[in-house]
Amino acid sequence: MTPEQAQQVHRPDPAPSRLKYRLERLMLTPLFRFTLRVGLPLAVVAGAAGWYFSYEQHRTAVTDTIAEIRNQIETRPEFMVNLMAIDGASPDVAEDIREIIPLDFPISSFDLDLDQMRETINGLDAVRQARLMIRQGGVLQIEVTERVPVVLWRMGGQLELLDRKGVRVRPAQARSDRPDLPVIAGRGADQAVPEAVALVQAAAPLKDRLRGLERIGERRWDVGLDRGQRIMPCVRWNGPSPWTRRWTCWRGTSRQWT
Repeated sequence: MTPEQAQQVHRPDPAPSRLKYRLERLMLTPLFRFTLRVGLPLAVVAGAAGWYFSYEQHRTAVTDTIAEIRNQIETRPEFMVNLMAIDGASPDVAEDIREIIPLDFPISSFDLDLDQMRETINGLDAVRQARLMIRQGGVLQIEVTERVPVVLWRMGGQLELLDRKGVRVRPAQARSDRPDLPVIAGRGADQAVPEAVALVQAAAPLKDRLRGLERIGERRWDVGLDRGQRIMPCVRWNGPSPWTRRWTCWRGTSRQWT
């Protein structure tokens, strides 16, 4: 046998084995490659994390570390609120706000729920609208728009201050607390405050004698004057027309408006 023939006899077969062939075919499969490159490392990491957190002391240590880092961030000076400033509120309303929102300063701004605080302040009778913001310098700014009382409502022996929409502002101890406001009385008078205000404006010529208005059912207002006199419209009042058209009747009364 010649050397050339011997070399041809011992030449290795270039064809791959069955196992190598199957592995090469698997590597050509996208799902297998994704599992090998992504799924396997994730499984190893998840297994290691599961083993680590299976011990209670490890879980406690991680939780405490996270809480400490968060506390260090939240209590930084730039996030601290040091005082409260209330603008647009009377001294009594400002005192009520401080009572319903008791804050222990300094406090982190992360611990303040401004939406909930706004709803609490808007729940006060005397507050029509409130705006809250945190200004630079650590100041909790509260801007209050109060309801403006326009009448005194006498009902059941009590006096209530009402705004133009008939919403309760606050109680009044006596008529002398607000002598500049007209007095209204009668059931349902608080539901017709705009009418009462317009009627008082129309009765400007009788301002010095005017003592108050009384709601009679749902049909009319009686106008109380001094010297025991009362103006009783003969028809339902619908604007200032009773004064211009003289749709009124006069009768003495002992009703007290003071």
